[in-house]
Amino acid sequence: MDPASVVGLTASIIQLIETTAKVIGYVNNVKDAPAERAQFARHASSLLALLTDLRYRVEEAGPASDSWFVALRGLGVEGGPLDQLHDQMEHLATKLEPSTGRFKKMGKALIWALDKKDIDETLAQIERVKTLIMLALQNDQFKLALAIRQDLVDVKEDLRGAINEATAERQDGEFQDIVAWLSSLDFATKQVDFLNRRQPGTGDWLLSDPRFQHWQDGEERTLWCPGLPGAGKTTLASMVIEWLRSQHQGTRAAVIYLYCSYKEEGVQTPREMIGSLLKQVVQHKAALPDGLRQLYDKHAQGKTPPKLDELARLLVQEVASLPFVFVVIDALDECPERDNTRDTLLTEIQKLPQNARILITSRYSPQIDERFDSVPHIDIRATDDDVKRYIEVRIEKESSLAKHVRSDPTLMEEIIKTVAKCSQGMFLLAQLHMDSLAKKLNRRQVRTALGSLPKELDGIYDQAMQRIQDQDEHQVVLAHRVLYWISYTLRPLTIAELRHALAVEPGDDDLDEDGLYETKDIVSVCAGLVTIDEESDQIRLVHYTTQSYFKRIGSARFPEAPSTIAKTCLTYLAFGPFAERYCSSYQEVTNRLGKYPFLRYAASYWGDHVRDEGDLDVRELALDYLGNNISILSANQAIDWTISSFGWYYDSGGSIGNFTRLHAVASFGLVGLALDLLADDINVNARADWGRTPLHLAAEAGHTEMVRLLLQAKANVAPEGIGGTTPLHLATERGHESVVKVLIDAGADPNDRRVTGGKSPLHLAAENGHIDVMRVLLAEGADFNQKDAGTPLNRAAKEGHEAIVLLLLNNGADISATEEDGKTALHQAAKAGHVKLVKLLIERGIDVLAKDEDGQTALHHAARRGQAEIVQILLESNSDVLAEDQRGKTAIDEVAGCEHESVLKMLLEHIGRGDETERWLATARLSRAVDQAEEEEVGCTRERKRAAALARQQG
Repeated sequence: MDPASVVGLTASIIQLIETTAKVIGYVNNVKDAPAERAQFARHASSLLALLTDLRYRVEEAGPASDSWFVALRGLGVEGGPLDQLHDQMEHLATKLEPSTGRFKKMGKALIWALDKKDIDETLAQIERVKTLIMLALQNDQFKLALAIRQDLVDVKEDLRGAINEATAERQDGEFQDIVAWLSSLDFATKQVDFLNRRQPGTGDWLLSDPRFQHWQDGEERTLWCPGLPGAGKTTLASMVIEWLRSQHQGTRAAVIYLYCSYKEEGVQTPREMIGSLLKQVVQHKAALPDGLRQLYDKHAQGKTPPKLDELARLLVQEVASLPFVFVVIDALDECPERDNTRDTLLTEIQKLPQNARILITSRYSPQIDERFDSVPHIDIRATDDDVKRYIEVRIEKESSLAKHVRSDPTLMEEIIKTVAKCSQGMFLLAQLHMDSLAKKLNRRQVRTALGSLPKELDGIYDQAMQRIQDQDEHQVVLAHRVLYWISYTLRPLTIAELRHALAVEPGDDDLDEDGLYETKDIVSVCAGLVTIDEESDQIRLVHYTTQSYFKRIGSARFPEAPSTIAKTCLTYLAFGPFAERYCSSYQEVTNRLGKYPFLRYAASYWGDHVRDEGDLDVRELALDYLGNNISILSANQAIDWTISSFGWYYDSGGSIGNFTRLHAVASFGLVGLALDLLADDINVNARADWGRTPLHLAAEAGHTEMVRLLLQAKANVAPEGIGGTTPLHLATERGHESVVKVLIDAGADPNDRRVTGGKSPLHLAAENGHIDVMRVLLAEGADFNQKDAGTPLNRAAKEGHEAIVLLLLNNGADISATEEDGKTALHQAAKAGHVKLVKLLIERGIDVLAKDEDGQTALHHAARRGQAEIVQILLESNSDVLAEDQRGKTAIDEVAGCEHESVLKMLLEHIGRGDETERWLATARLSRAVDQAEEEEVGCTRERKRAAALARQQG
């Protein structure tokens, strides 16, 4: 036991004893003070007694107490618990110290000077220190070390908060830019919209359900809430989100969420959704995480988008850094199964650490039911009370119904009883029934309608369509156009976009504003089947079942819809202002899109609407549009603006001028139009932005027939774009198996490593999980042991693609192969938290003791990231807890300065099965790590710490 350390700790204790006694003396001399004075004095006096006991215990401790003292000394480090409380007591003493001759006056001012915040903060600190002292006096070394570590972590967060407040104004712009770069999805407006639709009091039954409470309290990790279509699942999800926020306001716990939508499947990709969750976690924090800043810089300060694996890894890290995180995913059934979008999203969500509590809503579905059949679930339905409450409010809000029930109060009960019975636990049915009743002009019509309310959704939609048909001819035409535009477009339209689309007529050369419809007319003619989200300004059908209804009847009811939408897009793109000049600055593009809001949609989706359309008029319009290269460049600028929301890329000349009409049709896979263009001896290898040829665009989008056509037209099979990217790299990365086959058959090299960083197509397929593409590449002789960018095996292990790891091992891949930094596949799987892969690799004989170039084993990496289950597996596989890296650190050192208490306890308990020397060594290492954490994370001069504390107290 170091005598100097004993003296230092004793001095800290005595200093706090003296300051506490001084404050108690001042407080006891206050006259006519309220109850807070007595409470404060009792707690402070109790602390004083414990400090005195601790002082003498330290002074009397002998050599046999070495291990006890090693754990204890964290109390007295600079910036530690005793130091922090001393600073707080000094702050109070300064406020309370009486001036000469004015003691009584200052005493009366005591409670005014020590406001409730002062008292509460000091009492909280007193209780923390008392707990630590009692653990010390009880000789509980393990709990004491853990508690001191947590106290240092709390101090670290407080200091970061003070520093962040001081630099918030400087960092605000950068913070917002980096956060926006993570994802284009923003669910905050949807949350407001959905919450505003909730009738007060409805859904409260869910919050009081024991299963929900168990989930909220952390007893269950996942809660599944299935329900019938229209049962109010989304509204309940918004209520849960708001409830959780209110319960944990002001804490470090975060509430993050996704609203899946059938209408946004094109933009709601796994990358965008995981990026959105990460964005929400980061917005919950006061400062940018270092890992996010590094990722942003890695992508040339946001000039290229982040990848799914990068976002997913960072999300795991940031969730692990918080006490707990609530994740709410609404309408999982509306997340498409196509391209494994739903499975990919769920896989990444399930990788989140154990402090994540996940709630998922969905309609009943065999695939989803099977996936969640083993987790607790609550069936969502509109309760009778909730439906009745909703009907009552609607009657009050609808002037005609309110008038009818005032004239005949018995009608109120008839409406409530009949509508509630016919709604069958679905708010949507109740809403549509009330929409219908609200149009009735007298009580007789209301009662007649009550006698024939449909009990099935299709019957209600049929009724609504009949109400539309009963309108004036012009209203019927407008309603049909609105309904098919909303039903057939490939993403939700804003009301401004729809108004412009509806105003376009054949032959228009510019927008005629006289043709714009009023928003209220657009909504009113649709018999309650459309709604506007006020926050996002998007117009949509009232429910996804409405979309399904129009898909079934659309071809018969709206046969003109596909060609009309295609013609409208092409007519709009060919407007004179776009054909005469393209914009010369990013701001000019922004201004143009403000004036012509439909341009973004038309530019992004015209080819999708044209692709399957056999109308000759559509083909002629398309060729006219493609005949003007300025129109094409104007459209391309609108697409780039869409992708580059804050200007990742803009070029008013040069490469933008090389984006040809063949690039345009290749990107959409429009083979028929491409044949027409190729007949004009067009340059098939023209390069546009990023050095891309038409073949790059066709391969990236997966248009196999277009790829074949371009190759037949003598397109270069392996042109090198910026960063060395070839069409084969793009097709492999996107998982387009048939395109990969066509390119390789045409001579593309499956081992091409020209991409920056040396990645081959096999690397890209491995890290993105495309097993069918992997099989094609392996059959064509791709080298599965190349190490230029890490082996494909390591890439697959890092991303958790178990099937691909198995495929590579079964084909003879070297399980012990390392990357340039010495990491094996086990290092990568352990770091990323892939439990099944860790087990698989160990079963296949991988070396659990292998070290990377920093001397770290897989156990080091798993422990540092809080991967408890993997740590346990590694320990059971004879990993060495005391193995040191090049800095002399063990796995215990890695975790001691973090918040992963379960992992720390696991490691120490494992050591506890050894001899006394190992136990003492572990305790010593723990204390050393705590000291280092304090020095590195909390450490700063005493003056800075006191300034931060003062800032918090005056906050």
